[in-house]
Amino acid sequence: APRRSSPSRTRPAAAPPPLASLSIELPASLRIQLSHISPDGRTVYMMAAKRDATTAEGRRSWIYRRDLESYKVKALPGTEGVRTFALSPDGRWIYATLFAEGDGAVGRLARLPSDGSAPPVTFGTWEDSWGRAIVLPGGDLLVLNLQGTEIAQVSVRDGRTRKAALRMEGFRGYVQSLRPFLRDDRVFANM
Repeated sequence: APRRSSPSRTRPAAAPPPLASLSIELPASLRIQLSHISPDGRTVYMMAAKRDATTAEGRRSWIYRRDLESYKVKALPGTEGVRTFALSPDGRWIYATLFAEGDGAVGRLARLPSDGSAPPVTFGTWEDSWGRAIVLPGGDLLVLNLQGTEIAQVSVRDGRTRKAALRMEGFRGYVQSLRPFLRDDRVFANM
């Protein structure tokens, strides 16, 4: 006798996560220059300077942290003079470019725990030609130059820098931004 095929059993598709919107009240006393939300969505990190500062020292930027379960905003120790920062994909680390008073254009690359429990530890030197930085899942820093034509990978272990020109046959543009893939050290480039 011919076999009858049984009706296929399919599972209903999982419902997409609900959309969320977030409105955060930030201190009026701070001039926010850059912000990131932690990967778990529970904490906001901000690069900010005091709005009413009257001295050069008072106008320097710091990294501030605000847990969304609280209204308290806390400056992270050792982050004064920050010019840019990025969070690690797991949210445990902050990678920052710090400039000490009087250093001119010499910046240091430093890493600190995102909860601010330890001071920043320097692992490399920032170059003037560098722009946006992202943290790779393996822990290294990937930096795009200001022109969008070169990337540098900086090892968090020993500070060594490897550079590569971004060239594609027939392409006459530049890279605007980089985004890390979540599970490995590959990167998506927006051109």
